Amino acid sequence: MISLNAIGKDTRHAGDFCIWRPDGSGDNLLVIFKTSALLIIDGNEIIVPPDSLIIYKKDTPQYYKTICGNYANHFIHFNVTDDDNILDTVETDRLITSVNISAVEELLTILCRENMSPSEHRRQYADMLSRGVIDPAAVVITALRSAVSVGAQLLTADAAVLIDGAPISSIPVPDDLHITPQDFM
Repeated sequence: MISLNAIGKDTRHAGDFCIWRPDGSGDNLLVIFKTSALLIIDGNEIIVPPDSLIIYKKDTPQYYKTICGNYANHFIHFNVTDDDNILDTVETDRLITSVNISAVEELLTILCRENMSPSEHRRQYADMLSRGVIDPAAVVITALRSAVSVGAQLLTADAAVLIDGAPISSIPVPDDLHITPQDFM
């Protein structure tokens, strides 16, 4: 599970803004650069174009700073439980420039709002939304797997009616499908 430690959207800094954490921040960090910046990875200086991102693992050195006098970014400081492998499925500790940032920003906006919510399910929602920000493709794959699973269960139930001549009311419908035998009529 992903737990949020801090989140910021459209965070702006003026002047000589600089982050230098030689031992990392103690948690994982996703930074979306909204303005150009200078980033150092493995001793190499990289000029960062706007709408790029990086996901730092918790012990990775972090160095980035403004190069244009003004700096803006979005960020998420987060932890991942030991049994969660999401950071094994995404690029970490390197600059990523090929992401649909506007889609990620929409999820980030919802995540910021949900993080402030009094909902008793806030942590679960934040986990799901964080996954969409960290790895949008994983969310799509999960949704497709769910759809395939539901489709297979519906086909099995439909076959019971067609092959066995079972009355519709006798079709076993899993509770998690949230449908009734009348939905087959």
